[in-house]
Amino acid sequence: MQNINIDWFTYTIIFTILYGAINFMYKLAAHYNLSSHKIVKVSAITVAIISLSVVLLTKSPFTNFKMILFFAFINSAFFGLGSIVKIQALKYIPSSFAFPITKLNSVLLIIYAIFLFNDRPTMLQWIGIGISIF
Repeated sequence: MQNINIDWFTYTIIFTILYGAINFMYKLAAHYNLSSHKIVKVSAITVAIISLSVVLLTKSPFTNFKMILFFAFINSAFFGLGSIVKIQALKYIPSSFAFPITKLNSVLLIIYAIFLFNDRPTMLQWIGIGISIF
């Protein structure tokens, strides 16, 4: 399979659009009072099938398999729990209130990155962070 070179900004825009679509689907699920547990269960099965297909098609190597499984488990647990809670919250509060609050997770990530990974944002990056928060 041919390697496609996409810069980080393009990846970020694609991710933002896809994540917006996911959040819209969560709002639809909440609007129609669907079971958040069933939505997450079907999503998890779908993600597992698609992810396995991509791994097999791209012939991705499985180096450090135990660490990959550890991160996959933690990611799945947090994503599943977060999705259930988000859908439940959307049943009771408007999107205009819920989604700005959920974006605060980026602030936590920045704090973790600064203290745990010694990241040092430039002044321009701080301005971007400030704009994204407000």
